[in-house]
Amino acid sequence: MVAGRSDGPLSPPEQSDSVFPQVAPGLPVRAPTIGSGTVRIMLDTMRCTGHGRCYSLAPELFDSDEYGHSILRTPDVPIGLESQAQLAVESCPESCLRLE
Repeated sequence: MVAGRSDGPLSPPEQSDSVFPQVAPGLPVRAPTIGSGTVRIMLDTMRCTGHGRCYSLAPELFDSDEYGHSILRTPDVPIGLESQAQLAVESCPESCLRLE
């Protein structure tokens, strides 16, 4: 036995299926700069249940798979489509979309 360690089995670290990065409590989260060309869409595919609001509101940015779940056409929001991306994020009933 090594000091500070037990000989028992190690438990794996907690893992998340979410694509959203984990942010430590108390740290500021930067908002995307609309119109700068640096806005990206993050999609948590594990939370999407296929309501279809995102691809109905912003078909240039979203599509659907064979089950009706959202897929990104591109994670980078082209200049001029930021308001559509924001509307899709705000309209998602599962909160599985985020801009960064």
